[in-house]
Amino acid sequence: MTSPSPRQTLFPPGARIKLVNGRFADVAAGQFYPTSTSLVIQDGKIAAMPGMHGEPDDTPAEFVINLQGKSVIPGLFNTHAHIQIISGMMDKGELRQRQIAKNLSDCLERGITHVRDTLCWDLAQNREIKDKISRGDLAGPRLHQAIHVSPVGGTYAPKRTFMKRTLFSFLGLPLVPYSSPGSGAVVFRKGASPQEVRDAVDRAIFERGAEMIKFCDQPEHFMSYKPGAVVMTWPPLEAAADQARKRGIPTTIHNVTAEGFRQSLRAGVDSLAHLPIDQELTGEDLALFAASHTSIEPTLTVGFYYCWSMIGNPWRDHPEIQRLDGFRDSVYEKVLEESWLPEVRPGYRAQRDGLHQGSMKIYGLIDLSGPFQYFASIQPVGGKNFERIYAAGGRERCACGNDATVSACSQAAIHLEMELFDFSLNRDGNHVFSGADALRTASIQSARALGLDKLYGSIEAGKVADLAVMDGDPFEDFHCVGSPVAALFMDGRLVVDHCGL
Repeated sequence: MTSPSPRQTLFPPGARIKLVNGRFADVAAGQFYPTSTSLVIQDGKIAAMPGMHGEPDDTPAEFVINLQGKSVIPGLFNTHAHIQIISGMMDKGELRQRQIAKNLSDCLERGITHVRDTLCWDLAQNREIKDKISRGDLAGPRLHQAIHVSPVGGTYAPKRTFMKRTLFSFLGLPLVPYSSPGSGAVVFRKGASPQEVRDAVDRAIFERGAEMIKFCDQPEHFMSYKPGAVVMTWPPLEAAADQARKRGIPTTIHNVTAEGFRQSLRAGVDSLAHLPIDQELTGEDLALFAASHTSIEPTLTVGFYYCWSMIGNPWRDHPEIQRLDGFRDSVYEKVLEESWLPEVRPGYRAQRDGLHQGSMKIYGLIDLSGPFQYFASIQPVGGKNFERIYAAGGRERCACGNDATVSACSQAAIHLEMELFDFSLNRDGNHVFSGADALRTASIQSARALGLDKLYGSIEAGKVADLAVMDGDPFEDFHCVGSPVAALFMDGRLVVDHCGL
């Protein structure tokens, strides 16, 4: 597990730290800066990059660190994850806390300095974790909290019936009253006026501390995935997106329908999470996306977890499901070993075995196979939509999120998401996804999706000194992106050091 590096304490406030003999990545250009470039850190930011234009480097510094010729990339992002929702894990005590601590520590070990939590029903849980990280009691990245704004009865704002509260509590997810400042969901009544919707957005921002506003277009209920959930229709979506924009807060939407895709683009939602899986997008849809500024987080790892050639899956014999089965079989055990504590892995293996039989029941009572049947079209329909979105401008606007830990991996497993980009796009003789694309996706494009690109996401003077040091060339090999790092600077502090810097 990551522990603070002793070098953290060696840099007094205001000291200038010069990094030399490194290959610094210019993510926008898709290449390294000239080898003569060094980098000066002061007060947590990149103060200068002398030698970038071949000029002599005589910049004074109190400390000089030799990077041993290694590659240096900006700190990476996971733009779509969940800290508390751990699929397949019922434990609410010490084991759960150890798993969460491992997940966050592993993020630093893989160069991930930002994780956005896109849904937490009890904000006290994540606030405690953020406090521990800020105090140094827990190793982890920066956490950014999205607040869900929804009509009551929506997919992720269910009516708080006794059965719902009991089920959520059983899963370790307290369903806090929506009126409480501690709830991660702010609701408004069905048929609410535009002003009521705007007021809900303001409560999310000023009362709950939203760093992003999240919506949902899914017409099915959470857990059961049966129809009947209240959806975010056009009038409230337009009002909510506009209000967030006026407040300077970015927006995202859980998007699984083609109609939701269209409405979100027209409303100017900043990022789309997931992919439309109900039908293929039209040429007009793709033109609408191309003309927008909207980012997309395809979260291909969701398909990795939910698409199986299981009994009861109407897409069971589709060639894309068969192809995914082959890929998953080759990496599934490795993903489990990387992501989960030994005590947790058997649960995921049991899930896999149950899915092959067409069901998944907790303690033989609660059937959770519904989402696996509902999301079965992610690969055959969503995958095709992803290819077309990528070609219509998504290459420059994809962000990196993996829906951890709803999917069977941790927040640190963005390397699997990049492997799934390769699996989905580099096929049939095409090679449209490169190492440079992977690096941009997980850095500057993700920073832009979160509205953080002025300070993070690239190596430039004036930006925060989040720097991942690694062996290998990320421009040549996309597998480098999200792989274990040799060292990591965060806010200019050396927080991981496996190479004796």
